[in-house]
Amino acid sequence: MDLIEQYRQMHRERAYGATSVKKAPYILPYVQLLKARTVIDYGCGQSSLAELISERCDAKVTRYDPGLPAYDERPNGRFDLLINIDVLEHVPEDAVDGVIAEMATLSDKAIIIIDTRLAATTLSDGRNAHLTLRPPQWWKERLARHYPDARRIWVQRRPASFVTWRVSSPQTLAALAAASTYKVRALGAMLVRDGMRRTLRKI
Repeated sequence: MDLIEQYRQMHRERAYGATSVKKAPYILPYVQLLKARTVIDYGCGQSSLAELISERCDAKVTRYDPGLPAYDERPNGRFDLLINIDVLEHVPEDAVDGVIAEMATLSDKAIIIIDTRLAATTLSDGRNAHLTLRPPQWWKERLARHYPDARRIWVQRRPASFVTWRVSSPQTLAALAAASTYKVRALGAMLVRDGMRRTLRKI
């Protein structure tokens, strides 16, 4: 079965590709730092991250994912920012360069987070859903072919995490501080809404 069709089937059967919103505390500070007004969520899945960015950053967010018929039409034009969260590891290695090249045509500024571990999901043809598992430096070198300023940022448990524009050390520290504040507030809201036991199970 064609890879895209396998993902379409997975989306039809269950909520799939919905976890990128968990990276929001690390993403939102960089969106705000850049003052991006147009954003494309490239490989959006079923996540609500696009809506959260739109709400918190006052940005117009376009969703694109070839595995979801509602969002499978590739947008035209350029965007202030492209976000690509837990997507590239799902691309076969021989197609990675072409996908990154296409991303670069949409925006020269991107936030890219790549999982470097095996997925819990198996494709219908028996392969692990993470088709390309490579270390962070390998990904940095691949990204640098199309994003010369690609540099690593810190995202919890995601060592292959990058922005593709120049960010100063003070700006990086400010982004980390903002992420910590966001997570504390989110945890407090969860405690109020769900109580201690349910919150502990979720985190």
